[in-house]
Amino acid sequence: NEAVLAGCARREPSAQRTVYEAVYKKMYSVCLRYVPDADEARDLLHDGFMKLFDKLAAAPVIQYPEAYIRRLFVNFCLDYVRSAYKKYIVYGEETWIHSRSTEESASESVESAMRK
Repeated sequence: NEAVLAGCARREPSAQRTVYEAVYKKMYSVCLRYVPDADEARDLLHDGFMKLFDKLAAAPVIQYPEAYIRRLFVNFCLDYVRSAYKKYIVYGEETWIHSRSTEESASESVESAMRK
């Protein structure tokens, strides 16, 4: 296990493949919990593994690799959901909500945009 992670740190494709095959099903289910669309979850899975391999190259020794990988994916999915929350699609047109500091909440601004 440590040898595989060390191989990932050296960016060896065989080590990365081993890690991918060991955890991709679990991480896909994590992605599906946050994004119900299967295609979007696969995109998150792919991007999450790219981030994981970048982090493993820079990380010191990881004591609990599976927990580390799961936490990375959960945080990655949460970041994605937070950024997607700011983006609403109203009548096929994308509307960005830049700030929640206004008097009306985000949901009220979407409702008012749909009434127009």
